Amino acid sequence: MKKTLFCFAAMLVLLELNAQKEKNSSIEHRNVLKIGTNTYFTGDEFPFSISWETKVGNRESFQLGVLPRLQKYGDEKTSGFGFNLAYRKYISRGKTGLQGLFISPVVKIGFLTENNEATYYDYNSNPPVYLTYKQETKTSNFGIGFVFGQHWVFRGGLSLELSSGMGYFSNKYKATQEGGGGVYFSPENESGIMPNIQIGFGIAF
Repeated sequence: MKKTLFCFAAMLVLLELNAQKEKNSSIEHRNVLKIGTNTYFTGDEFPFSISWETKVGNRESFQLGVLPRLQKYGDEKTSGFGFNLAYRKYISRGKTGLQGLFISPVVKIGFLTENNEATYYDYNSNPPVYLTYKQETKTSNFGIGFVFGQHWVFRGGLSLELSSGMGYFSNKYKATQEGGGGVYFSPENESGIMPNIQIGFGIAF
């Protein structure tokens, strides 16, 4: 994992050095709207984000992202929301606006509800009957970490960013099951240190 992160960082540095050799035709953009991946937790329930980055100081920015989730597959329904916060410090020389190499602490929070309902035939009953099994799982996600990345802004304001780093995550689950002769409650937790890899596309203005 350390070798992968080192190679990723080396690639960003080489790209930045090559970009500095070209003429900088961009203007000083102060805002960026973007959509991208937001992989941060193991078994991440909020892999995508819609974010707004705005300039708040000299080569500094603040980013707020919304993490929507709505999915239905058969008898399973998943819904929830989350958000992420990031402060960025751009460190490239000779760059204007929100572009170049950056370092950034990041925070991510999410809340999710999964519902699953199934009907099955109980052959042990006399006479046999149909029974309904229901399960509801509520998940709370929290993560905090640090990333190093590169943000490019091209002609017309199109932007691309890549970043990688490490962070601490904590997932808390509360599952309620109804069916099979009773109601069951099962809390579970997991936490640890995981890599954080992000890719984003957007428009700067």
